[in-house]
Amino acid sequence: MSYQLMFLFPGVGAQYSGMGKTFYEHFRVVRDIFAEASDILHCDMSRLCFSPEEASELDRLANSQTALLCVSVATYKVLVKETGLEQAVYLGYSLGEYSALCCAGTLSLSDALQLVRERGAIVAEGIASLEGSMAWAVNLKTELAEQICEQLRREGEQIFLSAYDSPVKTSLSGTLPALRKVGEKVVEAGGILIPIKMSGPFHCPLMYSVAERFRPVLQHSRYQIPDFPVISNVTARPYETSEEVLQNLMLHLTHPIQWRRSLEFAFQQGVTTSVEVGPKNILTYILKENSRNTRSSFSDTLQSLTSFKEEVVALRNDYFKFVAKCLSVLAGTRNNNDDLQEYEEKVVTVFKYLKSIVQNDMRLEDFLPDAKAYQRIMDMLSSALRVKKLPEEEITAHLNKLSASIQALA
Repeated sequence: MSYQLMFLFPGVGAQYSGMGKTFYEHFRVVRDIFAEASDILHCDMSRLCFSPEEASELDRLANSQTALLCVSVATYKVLVKETGLEQAVYLGYSLGEYSALCCAGTLSLSDALQLVRERGAIVAEGIASLEGSMAWAVNLKTELAEQICEQLRREGEQIFLSAYDSPVKTSLSGTLPALRKVGEKVVEAGGILIPIKMSGPFHCPLMYSVAERFRPVLQHSRYQIPDFPVISNVTARPYETSEEVLQNLMLHLTHPIQWRRSLEFAFQQGVTTSVEVGPKNILTYILKENSRNTRSSFSDTLQSLTSFKEEVVALRNDYFKFVAKCLSVLAGTRNNNDDLQEYEEKVVTVFKYLKSIVQNDMRLEDFLPDAKAYQRIMDMLSSALRVKKLPEEEITAHLNKLSASIQALA
């Protein structure tokens, strides 16, 4: 099955004081999720996310992770409620993978929140003795970044690539001395090293002991097969079994984020539109570094949500109008085929299908039209007109008039 839409869920670093507040005030489903999260975690989630006095608490790793999960899941519920869109590829960056798994039906909100809380506590305790951090290597090809890290490791430094974001942007994790040395090498190679405000060297082998402590916590949770494909940060492929989820969430701490490969896989599945679900739009910027041909949006504000909803409605209306035109052509052209069985099977069937779309008999609330959807209708019409044995020049004339709709989407 191909997918046109991709949901992106952000990780730690996207949080900010006030995130989710507007949706909380406007949508009951958000208030319900915040109340459930508060009961599960025994804290006031709305105060943690909205109160300026809690800003420093929000930035604490254990709190930022649960808060991001809560806000992302709540935002997702609003997005589905307002647009009807659910059929999608789900992809979360680092901690965002828990949001993706929860929204795709693999984890209950309760299990996800408790997992993330335990993860945050274990990680916070584990990194206290590591004296490590992270940095972005920007404007530097991945291959060069890998070579620099390999060279420094041969010299005894603990430095690793921890995320493959785009062809010219990676993140590095390591000890503080190693990060200072890698900075010099990156600059010498023509790149820029930007420190990341992280309290530890995540997504690298330095987190091995932390991952081992997290394993039994993961084993006590329940996992379902996702309702929709969720791409793993570790393998850049969709989860297929519940056992895979458990294993990869542990490896998640010690292995680099394969973001670039994950996006490439999503594009191969037919994704043409992405929506960032949660605070800020960091992942939308990274997406643009990997693909200029993907329509992107984010849903952090009422305005952005309204704009996306209006765009979805407009796309569907244009699609219905296009199908209506195709139906009119099919119904309005004569039939020169004496084989009634062939006509019934290959023309009448197409007519009924197009009519069901126009009359909205089909469930299209979860449908986002793209150029491929238009082309499928064009191909069906073209085939049906040829079964009617119309002159080729007449068929071409009809198709040429309709093709402008597809060209407008390209």
